[in-house]
Amino acid sequence: MTPDPITAAQFLSLVGLMAATIEYCEVMRRREVLRVQSRQQEEAARAGLIGLVRVFAADGDAQG
Repeated sequence: MTPDPITAAQFLSLVGLMAATIEYCEVMRRREVLRVQSRQQEEAARAGLIGLVRVFAADGDAQG
């Protein structure tokens, strides 16, 4: 049985589409992870800033 070039080309196209889809899913997953990490870092920075303001406010009340 001789291999059919059209069938082989269709198979390779399908494999390429599947690989591209998997890669796209991985890129989107990494972007989501980065977004979540960025959001958590912003929340931590904000909480730290609020805590620092409270410390300075309490220190000012104690001195004054």
